Amino acid sequence: MTLKNVVVDGRHLSIKDVIAVARGIDGEYAKVEILPATRKMIKKMRDGIEALLDSKVIYGVNTGCGARKQEILKTEEIEAYNEKYVKAHACGYGDTMDTELVRAMMLIRLNSFAVGNSGIRLELCDQILALLNHEITPVIPLHGSVGASGDLIPLAYLGNVLRATRGAMVLYQGEIVDAYSLFVKLGLKPLVLQAKEAMGLTNGANLVLAYGVFAVYDSENLLTVANAAAALGLEAIRGETDAFNNRIHQARGLNGHPGQISVAEQIMNMLRGSKRCQHAAQEFKMHRQYEYGDEKGKKNGPRVQDAYSYRCVPQVHGSVDIVLGRVRETIERELNAATDNPLIFETRDGDFDVLSGGNFHGEPLAYDLDYLAIAMCGLANMSDRRFYQLLDSHSSYGLPNDLCGNADHGNTGFMILQYMVASAVNRCKILANPASTDSIPTSRGQEDYVSMGTNAGWKLREQLSHVQAVLAAEVIASCQAIDLGNDELPEQFQELGAGTQVVYDLVRKKIDRMKGDRWLHPDLAEIIELVAGRDIRHELKRVV
Repeated sequence: MTLKNVVVDGRHLSIKDVIAVARGIDGEYAKVEILPATRKMIKKMRDGIEALLDSKVIYGVNTGCGARKQEILKTEEIEAYNEKYVKAHACGYGDTMDTELVRAMMLIRLNSFAVGNSGIRLELCDQILALLNHEITPVIPLHGSVGASGDLIPLAYLGNVLRATRGAMVLYQGEIVDAYSLFVKLGLKPLVLQAKEAMGLTNGANLVLAYGVFAVYDSENLLTVANAAAALGLEAIRGETDAFNNRIHQARGLNGHPGQISVAEQIMNMLRGSKRCQHAAQEFKMHRQYEYGDEKGKKNGPRVQDAYSYRCVPQVHGSVDIVLGRVRETIERELNAATDNPLIFETRDGDFDVLSGGNFHGEPLAYDLDYLAIAMCGLANMSDRRFYQLLDSHSSYGLPNDLCGNADHGNTGFMILQYMVASAVNRCKILANPASTDSIPTSRGQEDYVSMGTNAGWKLREQLSHVQAVLAAEVIASCQAIDLGNDELPEQFQELGAGTQVVYDLVRKKIDRMKGDRWLHPDLAEIIELVAGRDIRHELKRVV
């Protein structure tokens, strides 16, 4: 499969474009190009900076940075200053950043330059372009950025690779190698950074934004999986569908609640054709089934309504949908933003103004990434509650306790799988605590309020891995519960809905029903992979 080239013009970069370049599809990355008109504009704005260089003091162009802003650089000092800048700023720590994050950060920085307000040379843009298209990935430590004045530390590592600083390392064709040696081998010329370029490279919350791109893309997928998991659970307990009636969700406000309406519609579409979620199926009483407080042998009453974790799925999942919409809007705006400092603007008479500001600040992203972490925590927490309902014969309407596959008293079924879920949900809650409520002053008080957006992005990315595990466990349990119900339900009540059948089949292609206790680790790993991928989303779109 040959992917379409992604065009960088500072105006039209999308989440889908970043995914194609940074994560790729089936091991292939999309190539990147800069159109001639964009190249011409970048060059014109650079000419504007250079025209002012000898006549005006401009922060970051011929001055020091941060608290050292009063230091004026002579023309002959600028090149050495830029070299020292990227070397001294490259002081991160921790594990190596994932390739997709680094590639996304590079693409986002390149597109920010293409907006035209940075005044960066075309040569620097082409050097980033070469790294992306040769699939050369700078080796960058994961931690160290405070998400204000840009992601200074991680982007400084990129600067050292662009200039092939001795000791700068890159990942190329699966091996970590010295950037300078690789440049020699491939015929790439090390870049000599000029006025404004070291600061221009590092002034932008591009790692925060990279985290945000993947978080939105992956969270939208996980919301679909969570809706599918809830629908499977409703099939398992022969649940009530009144709670998903559109009239309820239209009644929440003048025009209804759009998130609730969307989620309820998705659930009902998945359940379309189900014979389990009907009153006739509910009236069938399994031999273990009795209502709370009923004496043995006493006739059961009507179902009436299900627990919140099923009945309020539209309200909770729908709220996640709204949060995702807001965060997506922020990400799409920031992808095509000038986030440098200072910024250069062409005046009506053809002159150039250079203005210092704070577009590098990561606060607009930090708040939204923390907001999304809270929402995704709720998604995981509710998933655990549905799983828990399935483990008790009372709340599952007659399914075996712990979803044990047979009557052997030596089986624990899925009891301990729920322990894992409890641990993962606890981690989600810890990681939902906001990073953006904190600020620690830097640069001797000149940069006295920082966003901590990079930490917000890091913990959200970590959190989503736990959400995947939680949803995978619920999907496994719901499919097991459906199978156990079929052992006792009459055949006329066993048919699944159009969407739930699709998801059930995807799961059963990966793992079999558990008839007796077995090693669950391989099962969990298989379904985590299914949940993390996009097969469920794609197949549901095809069918419902």
